[in-house]
Amino acid sequence: SLEELLRGVAPECLEQACRDDHLSEIALSLTDWQSLAPFLGLSEVDERAIECRHQHDLPMQNIAMLRKWKSKFGKGATYRKLVRVLFNRSKCDTVDKLCHFLIQEEAVSIRQQPVSQHSVIPTAIASYADYL
Repeated sequence: SLEELLRGVAPECLEQACRDDHLSEIALSLTDWQSLAPFLGLSEVDERAIECRHQHDLPMQNIAMLRKWKSKFGKGATYRKLVRVLFNRSKCDTVDKLCHFLIQEEAVSIRQQPVSQHSVIPTAIASYADYL
């Protein structure tokens, strides 16, 4: 289930706009970007433009589709939206990869906080340990 895949990911992380480096990594996992594009709100015109700009280059088409989605929707291009679309299109391995990125990011940001702000560490570590 989606809840199981998201276990350990802080809800506030899911509400953030997707980072470009994460989108590039996720794009490498995709094989059929055109099946995702309409569910991300991209039009047929957007799809044709991506195909024309990156003919015969599937990896670049994948990246271009995700970048177009982010540029079109800005702060609305959240991890939650991407996770839902990927999950609903049976891309559970890709959802798992994305969740792993988010859990790692959260662990790194906690380690970088001053000691006085570490009250959430036991919860984050427990969530990360459960994920592994």
